[in-house]
Formats: sequence, C-alpha cells, structure tokens
Amino acid sequence: MEKSDQRLAAMAGELERLRDSHRQLEEQMDQDRLSSEEREFIRRRLKADKAMGDFWISLRLKLLDRGLTFALIAAAIGLWAFVQYKMTGTVPEVLTK
Repeated sequence: MEKSDQRLAAMAGELERLRDSHRQLEEQMDQDRLSSEEREFIRRRLKADKAMGDFWISLRLKLLDRGLTFALIAAAIGLWAFVQYKMTGTVPEVLTK
C-alpha cells in the first residue's frame, strides 16, 4: 500500500510539472507575437498533450493498483505479433527464437 502511495505521489508530481510547463508555454505564447494559426496549433497541441498525460497517468495508476502491468505488456506484444503476422504472413522472428 505504501509503494502505491509513493507511486501516486510521484505521478501527481509528474502531472503538476506537465501542467506547469504548459502554463509557461501559454504565457510565452501570449507574450510572443505569433500568428493566430501558430497560436491555435500550440493550444491544440497543449490540450492534446494534457489529455494524453491525464489518460496515461490514470491508466498507469489503475494498472499499478491492480497489478496488471504484465498483462498490458503481454497484450501489446500479442497485438504487435498479430499485426506483423497479418502484414507479412509469418510470425515475427523474435518470437520464434
């Protein structure tokens, strides 16, 4: 339980650092004379980064709490192998050794 709390605190710190860097970028963007297209691109990128960061942090917390990290890695490898098999018609060489 204590390790889970430590991981949660570390991830919360990581999320706060990400938010701080986004705030700094937004402030810099407001100070700089950027075209409206450049500003919109940066805003969309910051929004997407924040959404993905929040998603991955919440997913990692759920997986760590439930001990499903190994299952996620195995599923990713299985998906990769399946895609390689469908594309080439052979099992990836790495998995046959």
